Amino acid sequence: MNAKYQVIFVLFLFTATVACENTETHHHEHGSEAESAAMHSDSEAGLTLNDGQRWSANPETTEGINKMKERMNGFTYTEDQAAFQTLADSLEADFTMIFTKCTMKGEAHNQLHNFLLPMKEKFTNLGSGDANASKIAFEGLKRHLAGYKEYFE
Repeated sequence: MNAKYQVIFVLFLFTATVACENTETHHHEHGSEAESAAMHSDSEAGLTLNDGQRWSANPETTEGINKMKERMNGFTYTEDQAAFQTLADSLEADFTMIFTKCTMKGEAHNQLHNFLLPMKEKFTNLGSGDANASKIAFEGLKRHLAGYKEYFE
């Protein structure tokens, strides 16, 4: 990972921690550090529905996801890797904004993280400079974003 992506990743983690109150709020809501660690381990198992229903997302999150979908749909496939890097940068800015405006709490919040976090690797691959990796990341990200409506309303 180059220095630019390391800085972006560190800023992302900081923003996610501050905006989504991933520190004390989780310990308070779930009782102990052990319970919090178990909750995060369980969340790695993947996205789930809310007893068969979609989770309620705050409007800013849905707007951010829709903006990312629009960027993806408006992108014309090209061999120009600079275009993929520009797209990756724009998507990461939208991604950061989602975390900045995060007001969700509880399990809906955890499920949103389960949805969002896999996108980080796709952004890195999208802007990697490798044409094949960029194409695979682009298609994967497009499918992933389309899945938002299956889990969130």
